[in-house]
Amino acid sequence: MKRFLAALLCAALLVAAVPAALAAPALSFPDITDTELARDVAVLTMLGVIDGDDSGRFRPNDSLTRAQFCKMAIILLGRGDEEPMYRNRTIFPDVTSTHWARGYINMAVTGEKKFTVGMGDNLFRPDSEVTNAQAVTMVMRILGYADADAGMSWPEGYLSLAREKKLLEGLTFSDVNAPMTRGQAARLLCNMLAAKQKDGSSFIATLGAAADNVVVMNIGGTAAENIIQTSAGDFKATGRGMSRDMIGLRGTLLCDANGYVRTFLPDRTGQVTVIAAEADASWLKGVDGVRYNIDPAAEAFTASEKTVYGTAFVNITAGTSVTLYFGGSGAVEALYISTGATDKAVVAGASVSASSLLELTGGVTDYAVYKNGVKISLSDIAQYDVLTYDAAGRVLRVTDFRLMGAIENAWPNLSRPSVITMFGQEFNVLPSAMNAFKDKKTGQVVTLLLTNDFAVAGAVTGGTLENTAVGIVESVSGTSATVRFLNGLALSGDTGKINDWMMGEFVSVYSVGAGQITLVRLAGSDVTGSLDLVNNKLGTAPLSPAVRVFERVGKGDIVPI
Repeated sequence: MKRFLAALLCAALLVAAVPAALAAPALSFPDITDTELARDVAVLTMLGVIDGDDSGRFRPNDSLTRAQFCKMAIILLGRGDEEPMYRNRTIFPDVTSTHWARGYINMAVTGEKKFTVGMGDNLFRPDSEVTNAQAVTMVMRILGYADADAGMSWPEGYLSLAREKKLLEGLTFSDVNAPMTRGQAARLLCNMLAAKQKDGSSFIATLGAAADNVVVMNIGGTAAENIIQTSAGDFKATGRGMSRDMIGLRGTLLCDANGYVRTFLPDRTGQVTVIAAEADASWLKGVDGVRYNIDPAAEAFTASEKTVYGTAFVNITAGTSVTLYFGGSGAVEALYISTGATDKAVVAGASVSASSLLELTGGVTDYAVYKNGVKISLSDIAQYDVLTYDAAGRVLRVTDFRLMGAIENAWPNLSRPSVITMFGQEFNVLPSAMNAFKDKKTGQVVTLLLTNDFAVAGAVTGGTLENTAVGIVESVSGTSATVRFLNGLALSGDTGKINDWMMGEFVSVYSVGAGQITLVRLAGSDVTGSLDLVNNKLGTAPLSPAVRVFERVGKGDIVPI
């Protein structure tokens, strides 16, 4: 029996990222680390309700004034354009013509859609902090409830009614008269979006065309375009792009009269994102050991298509994030497999820190790190590793797959190529990697630094780095051979000689000319000590975090352990 240890090497440097204008905006704030809060803020950011400060921070623990909360509510209701018409009237002596929020406050206290009043002394006190009780009362009035519905004395009646209608989900008030924070306001307003009005109708449906059970499949295009691909079709946003944190989530899509997306409200329950350890046509197992049974006919979504799980499960490899949607019975009724094409990558430098990756992750820092399908820490990332970010699963993906070969072609040109051809196959070049080819020539041997989905994140002169393109010979026909690499990529070429004996063997692959492929069989060697895959050791020696272990019995197939 032979055991093959294919240790796909660790490596990392630079910080080569796509310019912001070339990718969909992340719309995240670096001081938000809670996933639920990040989603709430993303929902309201699309509506124009929320902005950061001058430093780009959200400051979730800061308080809000009564004037600020009124403005947020008016903007959420889609009435911001009416505000100038309400500036010409003085209702409260402390809200004069010089106060910035005069129009918003006047809108909030007048007409059929009014939702607040003054303080009882003919003043509004616009710059006083809005309390938890005041904010909850305003939200309940927006939903159509009045003092008669609240019953008991204020504010207990309104708070009790709000709790009954699930408006306070995720909120805990130690003191109802304490100032409401910006983070609490985001949760409260999102709860209002998901709520029913007093008459039983959907509140969010009053703001536009609302479609339920929509899955966000991908977000692409430039920051100005922000193409949102969903299970209900492709859309553009009204003005502010959608956060990539929404990819893979199911919820309610809100569009305006022109068909542009105003916002997307994720479902709070009924969905969970897991990191896959392995999958088959009827089940999925997460890295936490939990196994989910899945009907092969269940709907499955990827970044580019809608299919069924029995077909799509082949896209799931170790480390892939999968979002499961559950039905009323608790069974998985649909799922999203994160297979989105990479539009931004970083080639790691001598050291990697969370702060150096903020542009890549859109400010998110609470993510898991997986290298070649194995969970690692940032300190395990090595120089020249390629890093991409999966917003759907909050996973930083790391790969050290390096492919050495001769440049056969480039489009539109080699000085700034969008596509490079090697081994007879085209590889998309990320904008951040284009400059790596400016001094290269057709026919020159280079080593491509590839992402998990085989986009070119960087390139160095051939022979500078060790080749990690290791795979199994899948087919041989005359002098031609096809090799499937451990990451799923398959390449074919003419070896120049008969290689029947290579069938099923582990090989290293490189190319030195157009249409050519060179295979080097990986030599076996005797090693001592027990192989401990639980503690990741061979004898007393630690294994690479990205080690892959395969086994062959006699002349049988090589199979992964």
